[in-house]
Formats: sequence, structure tokens, C-alpha cells
Amino acid sequence: MNEAGHSRAAPWLTTTLAVWSAGVLTWEPVATLGMIATALAVVARRDAVSVPSLRAFARDFWPVGLFVGWALVAPALGGHPPSGTGVARTVDWLAVPIAAVAWARLDRRGRGAVLAAAGAVFVLSCGLAGLQHVGWWPPLDAFEPLRFTRIPFERVYEPVPGAEARYMGGGLPFHRLKFAHVGGFAALALLAAGLRLRGRARALCLSAAVAGVASIAVFPYARAASAALLLAAVVGAILSRPRRRVVWRPEPSCSPRALHRCGIGLPPASRPREAAIGTCCSPRGSQSSRLTCGPASAPASSGRWITSAPTLRSTSARS
Repeated sequence: MNEAGHSRAAPWLTTTLAVWSAGVLTWEPVATLGMIATALAVVARRDAVSVPSLRAFARDFWPVGLFVGWALVAPALGGHPPSGTGVARTVDWLAVPIAAVAWARLDRRGRGAVLAAAGAVFVLSCGLAGLQHVGWWPPLDAFEPLRFTRIPFERVYEPVPGAEARYMGGGLPFHRLKFAHVGGFAALALLAAGLRLRGRARALCLSAAVAGVASIAVFPYARAASAALLLAAVVGAILSRPRRRVVWRPEPSCSPRALHRCGIGLPPASRPREAAIGTCCSPRGSQSSRLTCGPASAPASSGRWITSAPTLRSTSARS
């Protein structure tokens, strides 16, 4: 597809992904509609069904296919073949590669729109789960006209064991486990996005993630999901920390001979002991750092350290 066709398809792909993300947090028919529309938008590109594209797709996502195949075959080998519903829910995992491909094709603005839609729906669901938990909720008879939707409204009226006037909140899915499990993924996605973004977008994503983690820990009474979410959030925060890269930039006074004497460009084991290395400067350049070339008695040639992160780069001040 040419650039013009790609630009025309981008808004459609953004819309379908937003509908899909909102559906998985609310009502399954909406999620199914968004998933099918996203899949059609992905395969609509001319190069989507080419041999190189299919080969790359299989190379990148073969673990998902292996997982789905084993999940279908293993019960049958044990004498318990999966039901039709079980097969459908297992095959849903094949939508993960479709979502990954669609997300990769979005630009920054499209990804922000999808993230905003999912975050807004998730925060609303957390708020409703809180109202359900404390009992500030309409009686079950009020939802009688909506029975045709097959939404389990009665699930949010289940009392919490050992707590008076407290109920298991289910949010917009009206199911405490769906709210905890699927909402946990949404909270982790918002956390990962917030740790990478800057400014107001960072604050909004992190606030929604913290609110989601707290809501899942308190409202649905899903202790295993809460523990898993808390552990995953800690691990995700650690892995999302920016990895700083330290680079040494020589001063003009450093001659090639002096650099060679210091062991610059040589393996660490081959560097002379006389090379004294100073401390690295902070990300904001608040500390001046120097590398002294040669023995202490020799004239010193120095350079500057640069500490760079994904969005920060600074140099130490010259003395």
C-alpha cells in the first residue's frame, strides 16, 4: 500500500482498535466486532498476504500458534476434548498477533487515541466497581429490560465473605473475575505507557494505572488476581526504567597518543593501571567528570562524560 492508502487506512485502524480495547473491558459482542474489524483492516493491505509478510508473521508469532495448538490437543489426549465454547475461547488467543500488527502500524497520534479510549473506559469501570462494592447500586429489578444482552447483572450483588454491606464489584463487565483479570492487563498497559511518556500524558496514564491497581485490589475480592497484578506491576516498573548509556567524549587537548596510553579503544584488561577514571555525571549534568590520561606525574589530558537516557542527554561542565 502506498503512503496515501496507508494514511487513509490509519484512522480506520485507530477506530477499530479503540472499539476492540473498549469492548474487552465492557461487553464481549463489542470486543468481537472490534476484533473482526481490526483483522479486516490488517489484511486489507496489499502486502499483507504476500509470501514475505506471511513468512515474517509466522517467524514472529509461532509461539502463539504453538500455545493454541497445545491447548486444544492436550485435553483431547487426556480424554476430555474441549467444548465448542472452549475452542472458541482458546482460538481467541490468535487475535494477539493481529493486535500487535495493528498497533505497530499506528502512528503516535493513533496510539494515543487508542490508549485514551481504553484508559477512559477502564477508569469508568473502576468507578462503577467502587459503587457496586459499597452497595450504592440500583436494585437487580432495574436491569430487567436489559436481560436480552445476557450480561450477568446479578454477579455484582454477591456479598463479600465476612464483610457487612460489601459486595464483589464487577465494573462494566459485571463480573468480578473479568474485571480483575482483563482490567489487570489494562492497568499494566497504562503503567508501561506512563513510564515511557512525558508531561500530562505521563501523569494521566500513571494515575489511571494506580487507580486501576487499587480498584482491583479492593473491589472485586479477587485475591490471586490482585497479588499477580501487584507483582507484575513491580516487575514492569523495574524493566521500564531507562537504561543510561555512558559515552566518553575527549577534549581537543587529548592527543591520539595520550588516548592510546590510557587504553581508550582497548579491552579493559589491556588498559594501563595509571588511567584514573572519574565518576560519571548525573543525567542533568550536575557533576563534572574527567578522565585523566597517563600517570599522575604526567601532564593530564581530560575528556567529558555524557550520560544519555531515552529522552535525556547532557554533558558535564568544563572546569
